Amino acid sequence: LDSVFEEANLSHPANRVLLEPRSLKLVENLFEILDTDGDGAIDIHELEAVQGHDASQLFRHIDANDDANINLEEMFIFFSKLEKSRGARTVELLVQYFEMNALNHARGNDVTVLPVTQMLIESFELHRPEETTSPTELLDVSDRTRITELFLKVGGTPESGVPKSAFNKRWGGESSEMFS
Repeated sequence: LDSVFEEANLSHPANRVLLEPRSLKLVENLFEILDTDGDGAIDIHELEAVQGHDASQLFRHIDANDDANINLEEMFIFFSKLEKSRGARTVELLVQYFEMNALNHARGNDVTVLPVTQMLIESFELHRPEETTSPTELLDVSDRTRITELFLKVGGTPESGVPKSAFNKRWGGESSEMFS
């Protein structure tokens, strides 16, 4: 998480919420859902209920004042930095994931625990597979067809890639450092 927010911290004013209006509402609704006891704060147990073993690392990054509770302002600032560094679509996906797990937890069903801090928040560079000199040798015809269709849907080709503007439009935010 630290590496993701290094750049955001440099360009994101301290203690200021810069969320898009839609993201602001999503985060506010998520906070109300996660605050299951209604005390105006999310404690580690409330986050663990929807995030399992990965909750403690995430909790430490959201709880900016280290008081063992996440208040709404801390939640806004965390998601504001995430939106600044990874785009509005990442905020939307993370909120949907937590809402799905909160609903399952409330119903007594199992939650789906994903390594959120690695998948959505940590640097994608760390998890990028090694490049191959000839990726077509590793793909069968159906895989190549699906990849070509994907590129065409977002305004590019496998040979030329996808223009950054087209990718940003589909992603819903800024894609710098994500796939470049």
